[in-house]
Amino acid sequence: MNCTSNSTLFSLFYQTEVVELLNGAEFSLLAVTAQIAETAASLRSRYNIRTPDALHLATALDAGCAAFLTSDLGLKRVTEITILVLEELDTG
Repeated sequence: MNCTSNSTLFSLFYQTEVVELLNGAEFSLLAVTAQIAETAASLRSRYNIRTPDALHLATALDAGCAAFLTSDLGLKRVTEITILVLEELDTG
């Protein structure tokens, strides 16, 4: 008997969702430029955030994004961009 576990099903679903996201018209993959790296270093220093978070935020700022979506409540202290926290969004 060949059974597929719930974790395997979730993994396949997640992979499909990620592929759809990456192929969507609203998704862009941007290179980290020297300017982005400098902004990230400044954000990391100013807010004591992790380097990956700082790079993501700096890239969003450089790209002119209006907001940054995250599940990390700690990033709300960043004031250079509007931070939207998933658990605070009204989904009703």
